[in-house]
Amino acid sequence: MVSEHGEAAAEENLTAKMFQLSVEQGEASLVPPEKETERVLYFLSNLDQNIAVIVRTVYCFKSPDQGNEKAGDVIREALSKVLVHYYPLAGRLTVSSERKLIVDCTGEGAVFVEAIADCEMEQIGDIAKPDPSMLGKLVYDVPGAKNMLEIPPLVAQVTKFKCGGFILGLAMNHCMFDGLGAMEFVNSWCETARGLPLSVPPFMDRTVLEARDPPLLEFPHHEFREIPDSPRTISLYQEEMLYKSFYFDPHRIEHLKSRATGDGVLHSCTTFEALSALVWRARTAALRVEHDQQTKLLFAVDGRGASREAVLVRGGTGSEGSEDDHGRIHEVCHRLLRGDQSEAASYRNASDNHLVQADFPRHGLRVGEAGAVGAGGIA
Repeated sequence: MVSEHGEAAAEENLTAKMFQLSVEQGEASLVPPEKETERVLYFLSNLDQNIAVIVRTVYCFKSPDQGNEKAGDVIREALSKVLVHYYPLAGRLTVSSERKLIVDCTGEGAVFVEAIADCEMEQIGDIAKPDPSMLGKLVYDVPGAKNMLEIPPLVAQVTKFKCGGFILGLAMNHCMFDGLGAMEFVNSWCETARGLPLSVPPFMDRTVLEARDPPLLEFPHHEFREIPDSPRTISLYQEEMLYKSFYFDPHRIEHLKSRATGDGVLHSCTTFEALSALVWRARTAALRVEHDQQTKLLFAVDGRGASREAVLVRGGTGSEGSEDDHGRIHEVCHRLLRGDQSEAASYRNASDNHLVQADFPRHGLRVGEAGAVGAGGIA
C-alpha cells in the first residue's frame, strides 16, 4: 500500500518532470567593495586548504506584491557595502610560494548577474531537494574557467519571477566559509540591504588556526590518507547521478535502530548514527565496493567554542574542523557511539598540524519587504 506521503511525493515528481524552467541571464559584472579595503595576501588555514571546492546554494525570497522590480539593484548595492567587511571575497585565489592557497585581496569585486525566469517561484517546487538540471540555472557559471583559481570566491545571481519573488543563487568557494560562516555572511548581506548594522561582524583573523611550528602530530589522521579507487568504482563515477529524497517516519527510524542493536554489540543507537550507517551501506552497495576495499565516512562538525587553545568565535569565516570514521557496516554505529567527544578539540588542532606535512594536488533573512521562504543546495 502506498502511503499518503508517498502519493504526494509521486505527484510532485510527476509535476517536476513536466515543468521546464527557463531563465534568461543578463550580462555579468563585477561588484567591488564600496570603500577602499586592505590590499593584503589573506591567510587560509590548512583546513581551508583541504576543502577548496565550489559550493552552490539558492535562497528564495517571497515578496508581498509584484512591485519588486528593483530587487537586483538593492542586492547589488548591499553587496558592495557588505564586501567592505568581507573584503577577501572581492579578491582572487592564488598559490603562494609555499604552494598553499591564499587570497590576493585585489578588491576586484564579486561577480554579479541579474536574470529573469518565465514562471512563478512556486512552480519550481521544493528547493531542498537537489536538482542540478533545474536549480543549476539559478546560479551563474563563469564561462571559460578551467580551474578554481579562475573562479572568483563569490559569484551571485539574482533571478526575478513573475510573482514578484526572487532567488539569490550563490557560488562560493568552500575555503572562504564553512556552513555557519556562509550563513552569517548571507545574513549580514540581507541586514545591509535593510539598512541595519551587522548583528555578527565577521572575525577575519584566521591565523588563530595556524598550525604549530614545528607541527606536533598527536593522532593518526586517517581522514587525510588517500585510499585508491578500484577500476570498477572509477567507471561508476562516469554514470549519470540520480537525485532522490527518502522519507523516514518514526516507525522506520525505530526499525533501523533495532537492526543496529540486534546483534547485542550495541545497547543503544541514535537516529543520526542509524541513518549514517544506512547511507554508508547503501552507497557502498551502489559503488559495488569490493569486500576488502577501505572506505571513509566523513562528518563535518562545528568546532566553535570547543577549543581550549584557540577561541573560535561566532562570526568566524573559516572552516572549523571535521571528524571521520571508516570501516564495515557493523562497526560504523559502534565507532560513532564510542568516540570520545572530549578529545574533539585537540584532534581538530592536531588535524591542522598534520596538514602542514600533507601534499595537496593543486535565521530569518529579509531583503527589503521580501522574506526568505527557503534555501537549498544545488547538489
